[in-house]
Amino acid sequence: MKQMQLAKGSDVTFEFKDGFAQTEILAGCSEDLRIFRCVLKKGHVWRPELFSITDKIQFFAFISASGYVLTTDRSYNIDDRAVFCPDFDRDPLIEIHAGAEDLEFYRYIGVMNDWDIRRFKLQHIVLPRFRLFRDGMRYTEGFTGDAGSNLRSHLLLEGRQLGRYSMGYNVGEGPSFVGTHTHDVVEQWYFVLQDSSFTYTADQGDVEMGPYDVSYTDRGVPHGSKATADQKINYFWVELATDGYPEVAIADEE
Repeated sequence: MKQMQLAKGSDVTFEFKDGFAQTEILAGCSEDLRIFRCVLKKGHVWRPELFSITDKIQFFAFISASGYVLTTDRSYNIDDRAVFCPDFDRDPLIEIHAGAEDLEFYRYIGVMNDWDIRRFKLQHIVLPRFRLFRDGMRYTEGFTGDAGSNLRSHLLLEGRQLGRYSMGYNVGEGPSFVGTHTHDVVEQWYFVLQDSSFTYTADQGDVEMGPYDVSYTDRGVPHGSKATADQKINYFWVELATDGYPEVAIADEE
């Protein structure tokens, strides 16, 4: 059954150990992707578990500016909202360091199925990938900028270049909108940022979205967003092409 689900940010609680806490969000919405909201206390360091390319992929969305990510070869300053995707377990050192303030972020752990692995063997973005939200490639869609919205859209993890997984960012001062549209092959999550509020429409009607709220929308569900003059659309999205992208004929490209 097609569905939309919502997790209110104000309902999330944390249990800390050694300065780190992670709480799973919207568990059970997807069989292949698990999502955790995380907090790393200021001055603390956390080393995430790493996975092989034949097992799981993971990436992180940092939503506060504090600290840095350390790898074997370099460090990446988290001086604004950013995404980081490690090169699976090929780099033995991945450390996340919180700076002078607590570091807030989301952690994504996704299954690598046969479609993902075949696609990676054919083509994928170079990993590790670290990119500030504001530096993501600008794009527009028929139901946003082309329809007159002031929304600015950025790609952060390009679809089909990270297997079935992708990520992007939308921001626009109200009045603004995302026109009603439908995704036939992807499940989609919205992650509302701290300075955002707007109305999201999907499935059973309108839902008021605010800071730290997370929505899940299944394939085939029409959905859209609108912000009034005193509101702001400011969220990032994550998509999972549940069964892969059928318009990409992998066998023909090999």
